[in-house]
Amino acid sequence: MDDIEPGAGLPDLEFLPISCPECGRKANSARDEADPRAAVRAEILCPDCVVGVYGTTTYFDAQDRELLLDPDESEEAN
Repeated sequence: MDDIEPGAGLPDLEFLPISCPECGRKANSARDEADPRAAVRAEILCPDCVVGVYGTTTYFDAQDRELLLDPDESEEAN
């Protein structure tokens, strides 16, 4: 049996498509090391739709399933 490289089959995108869930505004964002590797798109409120503090980013995989982040990993990235 052949060894499978870590991350094999996961997207290797330089940019992550982002959109605002309120108004649908779209953009591309440079992928950050804190972005989940399996993410192929993300949603976050745009500056025109946000009220107060920006919300969290919601990530989705290639099957359009929401990626749930491990809180311990989020703290390590900060």
